[in-house]
Amino acid sequence: MTNTVRQTGSVIGIAVGGTITSIVYRRAVEPSLEGAPAAVREQAAVSAEQARHVAATTHQPALARAADDAFIHAMHVGAGWIAAIALLGAVVLLITLPSATGPTSGPAPEPDREEARTPGPRAAA
Repeated sequence: MTNTVRQTGSVIGIAVGGTITSIVYRRAVEPSLEGAPAAVREQAAVSAEQARHVAATTHQPALARAADDAFIHAMHVGAGWIAAIALLGAVVLLITLPSATGPTSGPAPEPDREEARTPGPRAAA
């Protein structure tokens, strides 16, 4: 059960983090693509790596710098959102899980010492 929850959390975290980063990257790189041909805009908006490739092909070093800046900005924003979501999850756990130092339902039962002293039936050899 624990492994399934961990893997599900990882997948959801990657999906949410990737989506946030992708949206922020596209919004950050769009102003530097004004006036560029449609094919260049489409490729550069997909990823920073494709933007650097297009910039090298079309000899536009400013586009490569803009893509790098947009990518770094997107990573910072994505990491901030993921940190906020993780903090929210920690707060929810602190509120909903029972406290280890909180009140208990009573003292722990004493073990039956008589049963522990008497040997159990032995198997015949």
